[in-house]
Amino acid sequence: MNTHADVVVIGAGPAGLVLAEALARRGQKVAVVEKQADPAHGPQGALLQPVTLDLLRRFISLQHSPSTDGAVTSLEEYGPSGLVFKGDFATLSGNSIPYALNVAQSQLRKPLVARVAARPSVTLYAGTVVKRFERTEAGNCLTVTGSTKNPAEELHLSSRWVVAADGKLSESRDLAGFDAHVEDAEYALTLIPLPTPEGHPRVIRAHRRADGMATTVSGAAPGMTFVFTHMKDRDAAPHDFVDWAADAVFSQDKLLADAIARTALRDRLIQIRPQSVRVPAWRKDGVVLLGDSAHGMHNIGGQGLNISIQNALVLAEALTTFEPGRVAESIDAAFAERHRYVDEFQNAQFELGHGFWRADSTSWFDGRFEDLSLGQPEHRQQWRELADR
Repeated sequence: MNTHADVVVIGAGPAGLVLAEALARRGQKVAVVEKQADPAHGPQGALLQPVTLDLLRRFISLQHSPSTDGAVTSLEEYGPSGLVFKGDFATLSGNSIPYALNVAQSQLRKPLVARVAARPSVTLYAGTVVKRFERTEAGNCLTVTGSTKNPAEELHLSSRWVVAADGKLSESRDLAGFDAHVEDAEYALTLIPLPTPEGHPRVIRAHRRADGMATTVSGAAPGMTFVFTHMKDRDAAPHDFVDWAADAVFSQDKLLADAIARTALRDRLIQIRPQSVRVPAWRKDGVVLLGDSAHGMHNIGGQGLNISIQNALVLAEALTTFEPGRVAESIDAAFAERHRYVDEFQNAQFELGHGFWRADSTSWFDGRFEDLSLGQPEHRQQWRELADR
């Protein structure tokens, strides 16, 4: 089957779907190619900052409030001697949503899929794997060939622009020949799930010590809390993380420390090796990288999805507001500043990912809390306008 679109988006994650919706609002014909048969399903979770919640409510109806499971109202950071930083979302100037929200990605994907599916100018090809890019004689016109659920049928999508938004290990990025550096973190990260103890506040608490770091976050699942834990001891067994986390938070959070020791779900620990992705250029000819395929973030400190949605709005504007001959120039100009911002954040995040407290350590979040919560000051109003346009 052969068809044409103004833009092909590879990957129906939140960033790809926001881009498709933003392009459809601007009159573009969009094809979204997704490897999963059910694009509304997403097992990962994400911490949505207030800026992202504000932008998403301009696209979908996401039911949430400060009392919602997964909502957090403030962030606290502790060193070995006690509190070194506290930030309350409600005190941020110009912030219309005074909390962050930890959600399962399926909570975002389902309404976003429904939204783009209702657009006549958007076609979603689920269960489709991109096999190759082909450059035609027309120059920047690209052909994406996908293998559908029917092995005998191939899908040929021609488009002036292809946006690869298919994750940290993006196959499309490799097919298009981008120079990407995928770096594994030195230290494993263990997620400890436990039932939230009654009366525990909705607060993110980062406990940094010389031998590791434990960060507690209200879970997207009702009544659950997760403790994101990494230790300097690389040979520690997964269950050692539980005992270490209980000890690490004890002096500041005795209620949670007791819950970790007594009710942590030791048979459901999740151990991962965080990865970061860096790509020198986010555009190569007619292919543009978006989201984790361009700048996959370390799990400690988050921000990957938040920055991706912001960049989706920037990219939609760049793809549609200039005459055809200047679109590449527009994309490069729009992403140049964002690339510098992401590079700086990834460098800082790498430091936090090795967040072991030293004698000369200071707060990591002091001076960063506002930008983490609300994004770059010079772009905040622009993002709202782009989302509403």
